[in-house]
Amino acid sequence: MIKFTHGLVIAIWLFTISAAQAQTVENFLPSFDGDKVTIRYDLKYEDATQQFAVSFYSSHDNYTHPLRSLTGDYGNNIFPGKGKQVVWDVKSELPANFDQEVNIRIRFTKVEKPRPKLAMSPFQKTSFRKGKTVDFTWSGGASGEKITIELLKNGEVESTIAEGHANSHTFSWIIPKKRRSGKGYIVRISNAANTAEFAMSEPFAIKATVPLGVKLLPLAGLAFLIPGEKVENLPGPLDPD
Repeated sequence: MIKFTHGLVIAIWLFTISAAQAQTVENFLPSFDGDKVTIRYDLKYEDATQQFAVSFYSSHDNYTHPLRSLTGDYGNNIFPGKGKQVVWDVKSELPANFDQEVNIRIRFTKVEKPRPKLAMSPFQKTSFRKGKTVDFTWSGGASGEKITIELLKNGEVESTIAEGHANSHTFSWIIPKKRRSGKGYIVRISNAANTAEFAMSEPFAIKATVPLGVKLLPLAGLAFLIPGEKVENLPGPLDPD
């Protein structure tokens, strides 16, 4: 038994870890100096950048609330590693006349890594012709993630430009010649596994392959090149007033 000077007794220390946790927590050992309990443990995980939320519970309240009077390696931002240590101020946590057995449990969960937000780089132009290549870039997201690239017009999805594309932060898109001309087009890039993470370009226009005026000029000249045809009533130069 371990006794406090004022009679508080902690009779048995039983540190319980679930089967899933046992693969990650090792060397879970307590020590007692008469006033405080020091708990040492190793938190093993293959990804050294993964953070964990670590908390400790006691059987004195049926593991209802996490222990409060703690200092050391506990909380929401604990990285894996050896030699983790928590000190529990038992006297300030338990009643003065407490004399029951106490079991201590450690609980931990992964903290979801913050995902860098995607950000589209501005296009160099605000309009592009059909059949031309548009090179665009973006930033953010992990390199191993998959990206979906879509074309929107007036807020509605027109087509999927690319699906399952590696997050290389760059893409070259050839505008289909059958794509209808118009304004209000937007490129949207989203994380294939988390569509809430996305970025959009500024609006741009898609124009015809060849300007309309350029197409009509050769047609206008045909009236003068066809042999045997007589063109009448062509407007002449206007007389000045």
